Amino acid sequence: MISQLIPTACATFAADPAHRALRERLSKALDAHMISIHDNGFLPEGVAGEGWDASRDCALYPLEQVMILARTAALGRAGSLPALRAALAKLGETQVAVPALAELCGETQPWQIRLHAINALTYLGKAARALSDHSGSP
Repeated sequence: MISQLIPTACATFAADPAHRALRERLSKALDAHMISIHDNGFLPEGVAGEGWDASRDCALYPLEQVMILARTAALGRAGSLPALRAALAKLGETQVAVPALAELCGETQPWQIRLHAINALTYLGKAARALSDHSGSP
């Protein structure tokens, strides 16, 4: 195994205090670049705001807010969970999640996709809307 031959091959230096300044500098540079190009990599295909022109609309895709949420989630701190849930509910439900999930309930989707979409909409309290929009679906 390579990690036995080269101990640093699988080492994570990001958490090492000796590399903190470099990590912060690189993180800021990446953030600045993502904002400068209005990176739409957080958007799944087929949702409102996806695509070159639509992703430039800050009402549909508030990139800086999404980046803050992504960074907070990546830290994995349990204490951040209530704030993350609240922010995602506000951001996702009104702009992306419910319309995208409702779209996945259509009869052209495989039953496995429809099942998970309806489950997610039920969790959000929006299943009735999706089911009424697609009442002819099996």
